Amino acid sequence: MNPVPPRPKGNPTLAAALKTLKRLQEKHNGVIETSDIKSDEQRMVLVNMGFLRPVMKGWYICSSPSDNDGDTTAWYASFWAFVSGYLGKRFAKRYCLNPEASLMLHTGNTTVPRQVTCVTIDGGTS
Repeated sequence: MNPVPPRPKGNPTLAAALKTLKRLQEKHNGVIETSDIKSDEQRMVLVNMGFLRPVMKGWYICSSPSDNDGDTTAWYASFWAFVSGYLGKRFAKRYCLNPEASLMLHTGNTTVPRQVTCVTIDGGTS
């Protein structure tokens, strides 16, 4: 009788990172802030493997490792979740979008517009 060969152990860091990513996807609609992933190692594994794409400093969107460079599918799919997450984190509820974008969203149209303007109660551009 031949003994069963041992199963490969896989990548425990990737497995833990994917569990974290799944939890964050459900919580934040696929938009991840750097501070959401406590482990730098997990974040770097997810970025290097193509599960996260940087949007701007400190912000990522979920993506597919099979996406090619320049593929915009993940961005268009995550656009409104990113706008909501970023502006909510930065301004809490002290902002509103330009009328056209607001009307689009209120009528269920989630098409990504050419431009979105955000007006804040605090004013300024910082």
